[in-house]
Amino acid sequence: MSYKASGINPAELGEAVLKRVYGTDKPFMDEPVLALYNIGRKIEHDPNWGLCYVSDVLICNYSCAHCWVSIYARNGILESDFMRKKPQKFVSNFRGKIIHPADTIFDYLEKKSGDVRKKIFAFTGGETLFHRAGLKVMGELAKQAARETGKKIIIGIDTNGWLIAEHKDYLDAWEGLQDVMSLYVSIKGTEPKEFQRFTGVDGRYYDYPFIALERLLKRGFFAIPGGIVLNTFADKHSLEHKINPVTRLHERLSAIHPELPCTISYHAVSMRAHDPKALSRRMKSRGYEKTTPSLVKESLINYFNKQGSPILEHLPENKGIPGIVLKDKTLTEIIASFK
Repeated sequence: MSYKASGINPAELGEAVLKRVYGTDKPFMDEPVLALYNIGRKIEHDPNWGLCYVSDVLICNYSCAHCWVSIYARNGILESDFMRKKPQKFVSNFRGKIIHPADTIFDYLEKKSGDVRKKIFAFTGGETLFHRAGLKVMGELAKQAARETGKKIIIGIDTNGWLIAEHKDYLDAWEGLQDVMSLYVSIKGTEPKEFQRFTGVDGRYYDYPFIALERLLKRGFFAIPGGIVLNTFADKHSLEHKINPVTRLHERLSAIHPELPCTISYHAVSMRAHDPKALSRRMKSRGYEKTTPSLVKESLINYFNKQGSPILEHLPENKGIPGIVLKDKTLTEIIASFK
C-alpha cells in the first residue's frame, strides 16, 4: 500500500464544508442550529442508560474508509441536491430541510420519546463538534428538563476529537454541562501511517483523539475512548511485532490515566450500510480487502488483561452489574482523580 506524503488538511476541509453548509468562515458553528438528517433513529439500549435516539450530522473533516455517511458529510451537499438524491433520509415533519434550530430538534426528540424517564439523544455523523452552539443548546435543555420534570436526558456526542485538540478553548462554551454530556472519542490509529491510511487525513494528526480525551476528562466530561474499528485497526502481520497497534493503544491511554484502557469500546464494520457494494469498494481501495476483526478483538482483550486492564464491557457479570455500569464508575473515578 502506497501513501501520499501528506493527506487531507482537516482544518481546510472543515472550513470549506462549513462555509458551504452554513455560510460561515469560522472553524465551527456558533449559531444554535444543527445540520441533520436521519433524525431520531430509535435504538433499544441498555436499561441502565435508557432508550437512545440517534441523529446524523452533516459536515466532516475526515474521509474514513469505513464511513458510509462521510461522502455526504464531507461534501456538505446543499439541501436541494441532497433531497433530490436521498429524499428517503428525512423525517416528513421536517419537510426535507437540513438545517434546524437546536431547540426544535430537542422538542421533536422529546415528543417522539414520550414519557421515557431515562434517554440519550445521540449525535453522530459526520463530525459533531462543528455544531458547537447547537449541541450546547441541547445540553442546556437537557438540564432544564431534569430540573422541571426529573427526566434524565444525556446528550451523546460521537466525535473524532479534532476540534477539541486543535482549539484549547473549545470546551469553554460547554462548561457547566458536564452532567448531561457524554462523548465517545473515536481513535483512528496509533501512529501516522495507519491513521492516514484509514482517515485520509495527514498523519501528523494521529494523536489528536488522545489529546481530546485528556482535555475532556480533565474538564470533567465523560469521555470514552472508542471508535476502534476491528477491521482496520490492525492485521495479522502488524500484530506479530512486539510493538504494535494494540500495545501502542494501551500505552497511550495509560499515559492519560492508568485506568483509562479498561473503558475502551470497539466495533466491526457493518456491511448493512445503505450501499454495501460502495462501502466494500471503498474499503478495498484503502487496502482493507482481507481483514481479521476477530483476531484484533482477541488481541485487544488478551493484551489488556495481561497488562491488568481488563476491558470492562467484556467482563463477566460482576454480581449482576453490567460492564457499562462499571465503565461509568471507572470514568467517574478517573475524572475525580484529575481534580
